[in-house]
Amino acid sequence: MRFFGLVQVGLAFVFYSAGARRVPASQASLIGALETPLAPFWVWLAFGERPSLSTLVGGGIIIASTVGYLLAMAGLAARP
Repeated sequence: MRFFGLVQVGLAFVFYSAGARRVPASQASLIGALETPLAPFWVWLAFGERPSLSTLVGGGIIIASTVGYLLAMAGLAARP
């Protein structure tokens, strides 16, 4: 568990920095904002701590709306 923070933060920052060059700044910030609602999921995977139902519902709403927006923008960008 000592390397959890190093891997979690270090690799995430490397991947985010590499990907942020390929998308507009607004989309990169939305993708970066997914870190907060996904945090309980990572804690559940790493430590087995179960998030409450309200945490799951709230995080699900944020994730669904962000993914929906990004997919809608990708669809608009693909149109000729």
